[in-house]
Amino acid sequence: MARAPQGQEPRPDEGETVTLEWVAPAEALAAQAEGNFQMEFATRSVVKTLLPFADRNVQTLLDHAAALTRLPPLHPRLRLDAARQVLGVVLPGEPGYAELEGDTGESA
Repeated sequence: MARAPQGQEPRPDEGETVTLEWVAPAEALAAQAEGNFQMEFATRSVVKTLLPFADRNVQTLLDHAAALTRLPPLHPRLRLDAARQVLGVVLPGEPGYAELEGDTGESA
């Protein structure tokens, strides 16, 4: 996480990022849950980490990010149909996560 250079103009790369919209974390997650805002699981996970900073200033978030020395691992699980085709990704803490097969997240 870093500040963009002064005068930087953001624009989609038309590959992974196809639209540009500034959205508050809680609004983005709510819209995604309703099916109105597409986010891949990794983006959703990152956006969730921003929730505690919603009422704080940008410098507080940057200071927090700079102080991190280790990022916790993330162990998503796949929701599969009867033919084992992927229907979606479920993150820890989301409904149905515990019932799906997958890595427990524990080290041997």
